[in-house]
Amino acid sequence: MLNGVTFDLLDEHDQRIKKDLKTDKNGQLTVDQLKPGTYRFVETASIAGYELDQTPVTFTIRLGQDKPSKVEMINKLTPGAVELTKVDDEGHTLENAEFALLSKEGKTLKKSLVTDQKGKLHINDLKPGQYQFVETKAPHGYQLDHQPILFTIEKNQQKPLQLTAKNHLILGSLRIIKVDQQTDRTLKRGSL
Repeated sequence: MLNGVTFDLLDEHDQRIKKDLKTDKNGQLTVDQLKPGTYRFVETASIAGYELDQTPVTFTIRLGQDKPSKVEMINKLTPGAVELTKVDDEGHTLENAEFALLSKEGKTLKKSLVTDQKGKLHINDLKPGQYQFVETKAPHGYQLDHQPILFTIEKNQQKPLQLTAKNHLILGSLRIIKVDQQTDRTLKRGSL
């Protein structure tokens, strides 16, 4: 039930009969004293957090009709967006990190999402709710981060949510083996 959604009422000739009609706290709007004919409600303003539904809703008042006509309209929540930036330990952006987008409950919503040349990954049209990114493939030379990145898309979110995640470089190691120059035998520890 949405309180404060604004409508205009048009007749069958697209003439505005009433304007700036608002739904009440129950999400309802009543218009009395309509002559028989075909009419349309056109939504002119929604409320914060919901998309404007510009689809006109047509209804007919019949001669002798003694009960109100009922029409129902559904407003969709305004979708949000998220931008994930993948960086290394020094803050340099990393491309080709691959992620899956999951619901809070762990259901896979999108997979094979890859960071671009700027280390960024954009997801639009997310309904308000809780989500998580799970890294499925690390950039070459970096450790896979198994920790899910939890985030929430808020109702009436105006700007993309900004997230940053790190990958740690895979460090190499070196082993020195000392050998005798003449015999090619391995020297004992500490001897030269």
